[in-house]
Amino acid sequence: MSKPVVSPAEFVRSYKGDPDARPSHRLADFLLGAAKACPKRFFDKRTLAKVAFNLGRLPTEDSDYIKRLSSILSTANNVLHADRRGIVTDPVDGARSTVDDRDLLETVHRKKRRRVGSAVESLAKTDSVIVMGNIPPQLRDELGRSRDAIKKLASGVNALPALPPAPKAQKA
Repeated sequence: MSKPVVSPAEFVRSYKGDPDARPSHRLADFLLGAAKACPKRFFDKRTLAKVAFNLGRLPTEDSDYIKRLSSILSTANNVLHADRRGIVTDPVDGARSTVDDRDLLETVHRKKRRRVGSAVESLAKTDSVIVMGNIPPQLRDELGRSRDAIKKLASGVNALPALPPAPKAQKA
């Protein structure tokens, strides 16, 4: 039988991280445990910084801990990938770990798909304003190959199947 779901506040109070672990590993461990104890619940930046840096109390919003948190989250995300998880971030609600493959698909994967589409669109837009005749002869072949690749990328992005709408976030 699985453990009963606890509130995020209860989980934070009961969490005992490894004081010798690196901040990113401590944060990854916390988010992984939280995904099991209180699935799909977000934790605010101050709580995440407190856990990551093993602080006795919540840091202030303008502290260096909060400023360093985004890089720690990025590294923690890489740690979570080993457990086939990802980190879902929200500018208001904070962050959480994905709970399973479906959650990973509906959140992190969906967001990265949008980014790829936007990046390819932006690259194609920039490419469209370059006039081949204004390019030095030694770069024309490179531009031609680049344009072929951009068309293939755009076609591939357009061929991605649509996913159902994303579920609404739950706040802690």
